[in-house]
Amino acid sequence: MLEILEMFAGLFRRKTPAEKLDKQINREIYGRLFPHLNAEQDQGYPFVNYPDLVAHTETIDVQAALERAERQIRELPEAYGKCFRYAMHRDICEQLRAYTALANCRTEPNIYWKPASATA
Repeated sequence: MLEILEMFAGLFRRKTPAEKLDKQINREIYGRLFPHLNAEQDQGYPFVNYPDLVAHTETIDVQAALERAERQIRELPEAYGKCFRYAMHRDICEQLRAYTALANCRTEPNIYWKPASATA
């Protein structure tokens, strides 16, 4: 009986940001990116191979996006802007912590398959 209650309670347990991210990342990597890069399905990404993926990744300027957001926040009314900036920084840091935790879990040897062409 206790096992049934524990199983039932698990259905309603809130997932941590890292757990949500794990599901989201795996869905994108295994369901979209790998099939796209292996020419099994066109998922609409702006690259067709691993070197293009790496080159496109290098064009994503996270720092510039953060600076644009900060400039826009300075245009908000002062009190609202301070609160907005706090919420934005908190959310971004939470996401980065989740990505870091997930990447840390994945650094254990031989957990995930890495295609040979990924190093090309």
